Amino acid sequence: MYYKQQISEVMFNLLDSHDTERILATAKGDIQLVKSALAFLFLQRGTPCIYYGTELELGGAMDPDCRRVMPWDRVSSSNDMLNFMKNLIQLRKGTADTIQYGKFSLEEIKPDVLALEWQLDNQAIRAIFNQSNENYLLDRDSADLVSHCQTDDQQVLILPKGFVVYCDESCI
Repeated sequence: MYYKQQISEVMFNLLDSHDTERILATAKGDIQLVKSALAFLFLQRGTPCIYYGTELELGGAMDPDCRRVMPWDRVSSSNDMLNFMKNLIQLRKGTADTIQYGKFSLEEIKPDVLALEWQLDNQAIRAIFNQSNENYLLDRDSADLVSHCQTDDQQVLILPKGFVVYCDESCI
C-alpha cells in the first residue's frame, strides 16, 4: 500500500463512474476480467464502490454513453453477474475487520499470477488471481469465492483470467 493506513481506511475505491467509461468497456466486454477486477477491488482497504449497472453487465463508453438507463429487465435470480456481486459483497462484509486492520501482502508467485493476503491475529484471507495464459493448480479442496475455476476433491484449477478467494475458519 502506498498510502498511510489512516488514508487507506477512508479511500473511496471505484473502477468506473459517471466520469469514465464503464469497466465492461475498459475490459473490452470480457466479463471474467471485470469479475477479477471487482474481486481485487473488494479486497482492498477503504470503501469499494460499484457504479449502478455493473452488477447487471451494463456497458458504455465515455460520457454520456456511460449514463445509460438501468436495465431492470436483467434483474433475476439466474443472472450470473448479479449473483456474483451478491457473493462478493457477503465476502467483504465477513472479512471487513481483517482487511481494515490486518497486514497486507501482494506477491507475483509466477509470471502473471498474483497472490494477495491479509492477516490479522489468527485470521487470513488469501486470493490467487491468474492473469496468465496457462492454468494454475492450487492444492486446496475448497474456497469461499471462485470464478473461472474447476474444482475436485483436493485441488482447484484456476483457469486463465480466473481467481479464487479463501479464508480460514474464523474469518467469515
